[in-house]
Amino acid sequence: MIAAPAGARILLATRPIDVCKGAHSLAALGADPSSGAVLVFRSRRVDRVTILLWDGSGLVLVWKQLEASAFCWPAIVDGVVRLTPVEFAALFDGIDWRRAQANRRRAGRGRLPAYLPRAGARGDGMYLLPGPAARDWRRRR
Repeated sequence: MIAAPAGARILLATRPIDVCKGAHSLAALGADPSSGAVLVFRSRRVDRVTILLWDGSGLVLVWKQLEASAFCWPAIVDGVVRLTPVEFAALFDGIDWRRAQANRRRAGRGRLPAYLPRAGARGDGMYLLPGPAARDWRRRR
């Protein structure tokens, strides 16, 4: 898995390119990779992807071919599609990136279930989990 640098713009070119092009030829097609952009190019065959990024010391060219499946690509039009890091990771793994979403944590109400004693009940600030130790604690009270 290729992790995009923090804060990088991930741009997916929707028009297929020739995968024989080198890093400098691909950089001339899109945004400047040294500006923090990760460029993702599709090939004419749906099972190949080319990724171009800047790692701080030079251009990095990654080429991937899926063994038994195909990448999920947007419709072929002129222009680019901006991807989130989660969508980029899903695309690189061969998953349908249009359905990928980051897990969002739900804010709780700040209450513990009734069967858990509150903090400090044992004197050490730890919560007791349900189980034999919790049952023993309840019997002692």
